[in-house]
Amino acid sequence: MAKSPSAQQELDRMMNIYEKMADSLEERGLDVASIAAVRPHYSIKESGTCPLQLTELPEPLPPTASRLAVLPLSHCPIHVAAIAEIVQSIRSLLPPGTDVFCNPPELLHITLFHMSHPHDPRPCPLDGQASERAAGQPAAQRRAPTEAEIHSELALMPHILGGRAISNVKVDRIQMASSGVLLMLSADHDGTITNIRSRFHACAPGCPVKQTNIVHSSLLRILTPEQLSKGAIFAINQVCQQWTNKLRGTQLSLPEAWYIVEDEYANIRGKTYSFSVPADGTAGRVIQVQPSA
Repeated sequence: MAKSPSAQQELDRMMNIYEKMADSLEERGLDVASIAAVRPHYSIKESGTCPLQLTELPEPLPPTASRLAVLPLSHCPIHVAAIAEIVQSIRSLLPPGTDVFCNPPELLHITLFHMSHPHDPRPCPLDGQASERAAGQPAAQRRAPTEAEIHSELALMPHILGGRAISNVKVDRIQMASSGVLLMLSADHDGTITNIRSRFHACAPGCPVKQTNIVHSSLLRILTPEQLSKGAIFAINQVCQQWTNKLRGTQLSLPEAWYIVEDEYANIRGKTYSFSVPADGTAGRVIQVQPSA
Protein backbone atom coordinates (compact mmCIF):
# COMPACT_ATOMS: atom_id res chain seq x y z
CA MET A 1 0.00 0.00 0.00
CA ALA A 2 1.44 3.37 -1.05
CA LYS A 3 2.13 5.89 1.70
CA SER A 4 0.37 9.25 1.63
CA PRO A 5 2.74 12.19 1.01
CA SER A 6 2.27 13.36 4.60
CA ALA A 7 2.98 9.88 6.00
CA GLN A 8 6.13 9.64 3.90
CA GLN A 9 7.28 13.10 4.98
CA GLU A 10 6.72 12.19 8.64
CA LEU A 11 8.61 8.93 8.19
CA ASP A 12 11.50 10.78 6.53
CA ARG A 13 11.55 13.28 9.41
CA MET A 14 11.81 10.47 11.97
CA MET A 15 14.57 8.71 10.04
CA ASN A 16 16.51 11.97 9.98
CA ILE A 17 16.19 12.28 13.77
CA TYR A 18 17.40 8.71 14.22
CA GLU A 19 20.47 9.37 12.06
CA LYS A 20 21.28 12.50 14.06
CA MET A 21 21.04 10.50 17.30
CA ALA A 22 23.65 8.08 16.04
CA ASP A 23 25.92 10.91 14.87
CA SER A 24 25.59 12.78 18.18
CA LEU A 25 26.74 9.84 20.30
CA GLU A 26 29.65 9.06 17.99
CA GLU A 27 30.82 12.68 17.75
CA ARG A 28 30.14 14.04 21.25
CA GLY A 29 29.57 11.05 23.51
CA LEU A 30 27.15 11.12 26.41
CA ASP A 31 25.37 14.27 27.55
CA VAL A 32 26.75 14.04 31.08
CA ALA A 33 24.85 17.12 32.31
CA SER A 34 21.54 15.60 31.20
CA ILE A 35 22.31 12.33 32.99
CA ALA A 36 23.28 14.21 36.17
CA ALA A 37 19.96 16.10 36.06
CA VAL A 38 17.92 12.88 35.83
CA ARG A 39 19.88 10.88 38.44
CA PRO A 40 18.16 12.41 41.54
CA HIS A 41 14.84 11.00 40.30
CA TYR A 42 16.05 7.45 41.01
CA SER A 43 16.80 5.43 44.11
CA ILE A 44 20.30 4.02 43.55
CA LYS A 45 21.39 1.36 46.02
CA GLU A 46 23.58 -1.73 46.01
CA SER A 47 20.40 -3.81 46.00
CA GLY A 48 19.22 -2.20 42.78
CA THR A 49 18.06 0.93 41.00
CA CYS A 50 14.47 2.06 40.64
CA PRO A 51 12.56 5.28 39.90
CA LEU A 52 11.31 7.28 42.85
CA GLN A 53 7.62 7.58 43.61
CA LEU A 54 6.24 10.91 42.37
CA THR A 55 5.56 11.87 45.97
CA GLU A 56 9.24 11.25 46.85
CA LEU A 57 10.87 13.32 44.09
CA PRO A 58 13.23 16.18 45.04
CA GLU A 59 10.24 18.43 44.27
CA PRO A 60 7.33 16.13 45.23
CA LEU A 61 4.29 15.86 43.00
CA PRO A 62 0.75 14.62 43.62
CA PRO A 63 0.43 10.86 42.99
CA THR A 64 -1.76 11.47 39.92
CA ALA A 65 0.47 14.12 38.33
CA SER A 66 1.77 11.89 35.51
CA ARG A 67 -0.76 10.38 33.08
CA LEU A 68 -0.03 8.99 29.65
CA ALA A 69 -1.14 6.68 26.85
CA VAL A 70 1.21 3.96 25.59
CA LEU A 71 1.35 0.93 23.31
CA PRO A 72 2.68 -2.03 25.35
CA LEU A 73 5.06 -4.53 23.75
CA SER A 74 3.41 -7.38 25.65
CA HIS A 75 2.18 -8.87 22.35
CA CYS A 76 5.72 -8.92 20.90
CA PRO A 77 7.39 -11.87 22.70
CA ILE A 78 10.18 -12.24 20.13
CA HIS A 79 11.14 -8.59 20.51
CA VAL A 80 10.90 -8.67 24.31
CA ALA A 81 13.22 -11.70 24.39
CA ALA A 82 15.67 -9.95 22.04
CA ILE A 83 15.60 -6.82 24.20
CA ALA A 84 16.67 -8.85 27.25
CA GLU A 85 19.73 -10.04 25.31
CA ILE A 86 20.47 -6.54 24.01
CA VAL A 87 20.34 -5.01 27.48
CA GLN A 88 22.62 -7.70 28.89
CA SER A 89 25.13 -7.15 26.08
CA ILE A 90 25.19 -3.37 26.49
CA ARG A 91 25.51 -3.56 30.29
CA SER A 92 28.58 -5.76 29.88
CA LEU A 93 30.26 -2.99 27.86
CA LEU A 94 29.77 -0.25 30.46
CA PRO A 95 32.52 0.58 32.97
CA PRO A 96 32.34 -1.42 36.23
CA GLY A 97 30.11 0.28 38.77
CA THR A 98 28.02 2.16 36.20
CA ASP A 99 24.53 2.73 37.60
CA VAL A 100 21.74 1.81 35.20
CA PHE A 101 18.00 1.37 35.25
CA CYS A 102 16.61 -1.36 32.99
CA ASN A 103 12.95 -1.20 32.05
CA PRO A 104 11.18 -4.37 33.23
CA PRO A 105 10.10 -6.61 30.32
CA GLU A 106 6.43 -6.36 31.28
CA LEU A 107 6.56 -2.55 31.10
CA LEU A 108 8.28 -2.15 27.72
CA HIS A 109 6.20 0.18 25.56
CA ILE A 110 5.96 2.89 22.93
CA THR A 111 4.76 6.21 24.33
CA LEU A 112 1.84 7.71 22.45
CA PHE A 113 1.03 10.86 24.38
CA HIS A 114 1.39 12.56 27.77
CA MET A 115 -1.77 14.06 29.20
CA SER A 116 0.40 15.22 32.09
CA HIS A 117 4.16 14.90 32.52
CA PRO A 118 6.29 14.89 35.71
CA HIS A 119 8.23 17.90 34.42
CA ASP A 120 5.07 19.66 33.22
CA PRO A 121 2.08 18.39 35.20
CA ARG A 122 -1.28 19.42 33.76
CA PRO A 123 -4.33 18.84 35.99
CA CYS A 124 -6.86 19.64 33.26
CA PRO A 125 -5.32 19.20 29.77
CA LEU A 126 -8.73 19.05 28.08
CA ASP A 127 -9.34 22.67 29.08
CA GLY A 128 -6.71 24.68 27.24
CA GLN A 129 -7.19 27.98 29.08
CA ALA A 130 -7.36 26.47 32.56
CA SER A 131 -4.35 24.29 31.83
CA GLU A 132 -2.29 27.25 30.66
CA ARG A 133 -3.15 29.12 33.85
CA ALA A 134 -1.98 26.14 35.90
CA ALA A 135 1.22 25.98 33.84
CA GLY A 136 2.13 29.43 35.12
CA GLN A 137 2.90 27.90 38.52
CA PRO A 138 6.01 25.89 39.44
CA ALA A 139 5.44 22.19 38.71
CA ALA A 140 5.47 21.14 42.37
CA GLN A 141 2.80 23.73 43.24
CA ARG A 142 0.23 22.68 40.63
CA ARG A 143 -2.90 21.00 41.91
CA ALA A 144 -3.78 17.37 41.35
CA PRO A 145 -6.47 16.51 38.82
CA THR A 146 -9.92 15.71 40.12
CA GLU A 147 -11.33 12.22 39.69
CA ALA A 148 -13.81 13.66 37.19
CA GLU A 149 -10.97 15.17 35.14
CA ILE A 150 -9.19 11.81 34.97
CA HIS A 151 -12.42 10.10 33.92
CA SER A 152 -12.86 12.69 31.15
CA GLU A 153 -9.41 11.81 29.81
CA LEU A 154 -10.27 8.12 29.93
CA ALA A 155 -13.53 8.70 28.08
CA LEU A 156 -11.59 10.07 25.10
CA MET A 157 -9.48 6.96 24.61
CA PRO A 158 -11.97 4.88 22.55
CA HIS A 159 -12.63 7.84 20.25
CA ILE A 160 -8.95 8.58 19.77
CA LEU A 161 -7.93 4.96 19.19
CA GLY A 162 -10.76 4.10 16.81
CA GLY A 163 -10.43 4.44 13.05
CA ARG A 164 -7.50 2.29 11.98
CA ALA A 165 -5.49 -0.58 13.40
CA ILE A 166 -1.82 0.06 14.24
CA SER A 167 -0.57 -2.57 11.84
CA ASN A 168 2.47 -1.20 10.04
CA VAL A 169 5.00 -0.29 12.73
CA LYS A 170 8.37 -1.94 12.20
CA VAL A 171 11.65 -1.85 14.08
CA ASP A 172 14.19 0.44 12.44
CA ARG A 173 17.22 0.27 14.72
CA ILE A 174 18.72 -0.14 18.18
CA GLN A 175 20.51 3.02 19.29
CA MET A 176 22.18 4.42 22.39
CA ALA A 177 21.21 8.09 22.62
CA SER A 178 23.55 10.75 24.01
CA SER A 179 21.09 11.04 26.93
CA GLY A 180 22.33 7.62 28.04
CA VAL A 181 19.08 5.89 27.10
CA LEU A 182 19.27 2.72 25.02
CA LEU A 183 16.40 2.81 22.53
CA MET A 184 14.56 0.57 20.13
CA LEU A 185 13.54 3.01 17.39
CA SER A 186 10.69 2.05 15.10
CA ALA A 187 9.13 3.33 11.88
CA ASP A 188 5.44 4.25 11.60
CA HIS A 189 5.11 3.35 7.93
CA ASP A 190 1.52 4.42 7.31
CA GLY A 191 1.35 7.32 9.76
CA THR A 192 -1.21 5.75 12.11
CA ILE A 193 0.66 6.68 15.30
CA THR A 194 1.14 10.21 14.00
CA ASN A 195 -2.61 10.47 13.34
CA ILE A 196 -3.45 9.19 16.82
CA ARG A 197 -1.10 11.75 18.37
CA SER A 198 -2.77 14.49 16.33
CA ARG A 199 -6.14 13.43 17.76
CA PHE A 200 -4.74 13.61 21.28
CA HIS A 201 -3.46 17.14 20.60
CA ALA A 202 -6.84 18.21 19.24
CA CYS A 203 -8.71 16.79 22.25
CA ALA A 204 -6.22 17.99 24.87
CA PRO A 205 -5.15 21.54 23.91
CA GLY A 206 -3.78 22.08 27.41
CA CYS A 207 -1.39 19.11 27.26
CA PRO A 208 2.31 19.34 28.20
CA VAL A 209 4.29 21.29 25.63
CA LYS A 210 6.96 18.63 25.23
CA GLN A 211 5.66 15.44 23.61
CA THR A 212 7.56 12.59 22.01
CA ASN A 213 7.85 13.02 18.25
CA ILE A 214 9.44 9.67 17.43
CA VAL A 215 8.43 6.02 17.86
CA HIS A 216 10.70 4.61 20.54
CA SER A 217 10.94 2.15 23.39
CA SER A 218 13.36 2.88 26.24
CA LEU A 219 15.30 -0.23 27.20
CA LEU A 220 18.03 0.96 29.58
CA ARG A 221 19.08 4.27 31.13
CA ILE A 222 22.63 5.11 32.22
CA LEU A 223 22.55 7.05 35.51
CA THR A 224 26.26 7.55 36.20
CA PRO A 225 27.17 11.04 34.90
CA GLU A 226 30.58 10.15 33.50
CA GLN A 227 31.75 10.18 29.91
CA LEU A 228 32.33 6.90 28.14
CA SER A 229 35.61 6.20 26.39
CA LYS A 230 35.76 6.22 22.60
CA GLY A 231 36.38 2.49 22.75
CA ALA A 232 33.26 1.86 24.83
CA ILE A 233 31.13 3.97 22.50
CA PHE A 234 32.52 2.11 19.49
CA ALA A 235 31.76 -1.25 21.11
CA ILE A 236 28.23 -0.16 22.06
CA ASN A 237 27.56 1.06 18.53
CA GLN A 238 28.84 -2.24 17.15
CA VAL A 239 26.43 -4.25 19.30
CA CYS A 240 23.57 -1.90 18.42
CA GLN A 241 24.33 -2.35 14.72
CA GLN A 242 24.41 -6.13 15.05
CA TRP A 243 20.96 -6.12 16.64
CA THR A 244 19.70 -3.57 14.14
CA ASN A 245 20.67 -5.96 11.36
CA LYS A 246 18.68 -8.73 13.08
CA LEU A 247 15.56 -6.75 13.95
CA ARG A 248 15.19 -4.09 11.26
CA GLY A 249 11.95 -4.52 9.34
CA THR A 250 10.34 -6.86 11.86
CA GLN A 251 6.75 -5.89 12.60
CA LEU A 252 5.44 -5.04 16.06
CA SER A 253 2.08 -6.41 17.18
CA LEU A 254 0.22 -3.52 18.85
CA PRO A 255 -3.44 -4.51 19.38
CA GLU A 256 -3.71 -2.82 22.76
CA ALA A 257 -3.17 0.60 24.34
CA TRP A 258 -2.80 1.51 28.00
CA TYR A 259 -3.74 4.69 29.82
CA ILE A 260 -1.65 4.86 32.99
CA VAL A 261 -1.74 7.04 36.07
CA GLU A 262 1.94 6.63 36.94
CA ASP A 263 3.07 6.09 40.53
CA GLU A 264 6.78 6.38 39.69
CA TYR A 265 8.96 8.77 37.76
CA ALA A 266 9.01 7.94 34.03
CA ASN A 267 8.00 4.33 34.65
CA ILE A 268 4.57 3.03 33.75
CA ARG A 269 3.70 1.48 37.10
CA GLY A 270 0.36 2.61 38.44
CA LYS A 271 -3.34 2.26 37.78
CA THR A 272 -3.60 0.99 34.22
CA TYR A 273 -6.60 0.98 31.91
CA SER A 274 -6.24 -1.33 28.92
CA PHE A 275 -8.02 -0.54 25.63
CA SER A 276 -8.30 -2.63 22.51
CA VAL A 277 -7.04 -1.16 19.23
CA PRO A 278 -9.37 -3.04 16.87
CA ALA A 279 -8.13 -4.40 13.57
CA ASP A 280 -11.47 -3.52 11.96
CA GLY A 281 -11.11 0.19 12.70
CA THR A 282 -14.04 0.38 15.14
CA ALA A 283 -13.76 2.40 18.33
CA GLY A 284 -11.49 0.98 21.01
CA ARG A 285 -12.98 -0.32 24.24
CA VAL A 286 -11.81 -0.92 27.80
CA ILE A 287 -10.76 -4.55 28.17
CA GLN A 288 -9.07 -4.49 31.58
CA VAL A 289 -8.31 -2.23 34.53
CA GLN A 290 -5.19 -3.01 36.57
CA PRO A 291 -5.12 -1.22 39.93
CA SER A 292 -2.05 0.56 41.23
CA ALA A 293 0.35 -1.75 43.06
